[in-house]
Amino acid sequence: MQHSSNYNFNLPEPTDFADVSKLTENWQNADDVIGEISEKQFNSVYSLCNGETTIENTAQGKVITERDDSSNITAVTTFSPTATGKIITTVVTPDAGDYKYTRTEEIIKQAGGNKRIPFSYTKSLKS
Repeated sequence: MQHSSNYNFNLPEPTDFADVSKLTENWQNADDVIGEISEKQFNSVYSLCNGETTIENTAQGKVITERDDSSNITAVTTFSPTATGKIITTVVTPDAGDYKYTRTEEIIKQAGGNKRIPFSYTKSLKS
């Protein structure tokens, strides 16, 4: 019998006899993995974590810093006024790894009171 490389699932070979206990192990392992993924997604979507948020007024504009102690991630969002609206930049920096992730949105006021909000995303090395 072989085993999968990621979750060590049992991979019966054509010459193996069927062993229901090995299939049960696979389903239990799959259930555990799906449960962990579901919990992480739920926590991420609903921001269920331990941490702290600070809000500061700076020369560049308002800055919101969020620290997620459960995931060891810091996100810094800066709101900077422009002549035509506002630029919102969020830099997400995990403690682990070599990269940080930046999302930039620009709220552009248009005629008639409408607003346009183009956004971009970049991944870059931590400095």
